[in-house]
Amino acid sequence: MVLSTAFVLPRLYVRKFVSNSFGLDDCAATIALILLLAVAAIDISGIRYGLGRHVSTLSHSERQRFFNFLPVFQSVWFHGIFFTRLSVLLFIRRLVTVLKGTTMIWIAVGLLTLQHCIFFAIYFFQCRPFWILWNRGAVSTGCIPLSSARRIVFVHSGFGIFCDIALFVVPMVFAWRNLPTSGVRFRVTLLLSLGSFACIAGIIRLATMLQIDLRVDPTWEILPGHLWTQLECNTGLIVSCFPALNSVFRQLKHRILGAKTETQSAHGGAELYAVGPESQVEMVAGSAASVEVVVVEHLQYSNKV
Repeated sequence: MVLSTAFVLPRLYVRKFVSNSFGLDDCAATIALILLLAVAAIDISGIRYGLGRHVSTLSHSERQRFFNFLPVFQSVWFHGIFFTRLSVLLFIRRLVTVLKGTTMIWIAVGLLTLQHCIFFAIYFFQCRPFWILWNRGAVSTGCIPLSSARRIVFVHSGFGIFCDIALFVVPMVFAWRNLPTSGVRFRVTLLLSLGSFACIAGIIRLATMLQIDLRVDPTWEILPGHLWTQLECNTGLIVSCFPALNSVFRQLKHRILGAKTETQSAHGGAELYAVGPESQVEMVAGSAASVEVVVVEHLQYSNKV
C-alpha cells in the first residue's frame, strides 16, 4: 500500500497541476486507492481476530469476531478491485479517438459494472436474512451451500482474470501499433509487462481460495489468499499509474544524466563559471539544461571580450 500511495498521489498531482488533464480514470484511481487502503487496514486488524492463527488456538469469541471480519474485508475488496480495473479501462478510453472504439470502451465499462453489481448482490444476499452472513461461523442454516459459494467465487475470479488479461494486452497492442520506433515500443512494452504480475497474482489467488475449507481451519488457510489479493489489487493500481507518470520518469532520467555530466565537469576543474558581471550561472546538480546554459553564456561573454 505504501508503493500504491507513492504512485497514485504523484499521478494525481501531474494530471491536475502539470498536464491539466484530470479525468474519469483518475477519479476511479483515487477511489480505488481509498478502498485498497481500507482493505489493508481491515486485513491488519484481522490479525487481532485470529487471521494467520490456527482456529484451534482461538476462543469462541475470537472465532465469532473472525467470521464478522470476513464479510467486511470481502465487501470492501469487491469495490476496490472493481475501481482498479475501471481506472485502467477509462485510461484506455484516452487512447481511442474513433467513435467506434469509444463506443466499445463504454460498452466494456457497462459490462464490467454490471458483473460487479450482480456478483456483489449474490455475495451480499447469499444468506436469508442477509445479516446471517456476519454470523456464518455459528449459524449453519439460511445460507447457500459452501459448494455453491465456491462456484460463485470461481466464476467471479475467472471473469476478473479475463478482464486483467484484456486490460494488460490492449495497451501493449496500442503501443506497438502507434509508437514511432522499435526502441520506444520495447521500453513501453517492458514497462507495461509488469501488469502481467497482476494476472498471475489473480490466478494464484483463485487457486489458493479454492483450496480453503471454512469448516476446517479457515483462520490459517485463508492467509495466503489474502496476501495474493493484496498483491493483485496493488500491482494493478501501480501499473495503471505508469502512463500518467511518464513525464516524471523523463525528468528523473534527465536529472540522473545531468548529475553524471556535472560529475564529469567537476573532475575537469569546472564547477562554477564566473562569466562577468552580467551573468553568473552555477551548475545545478541534476540538471543537464543548466550545463548547456553555462556553456552558451560563457561563449557569449568570450565573444564580447
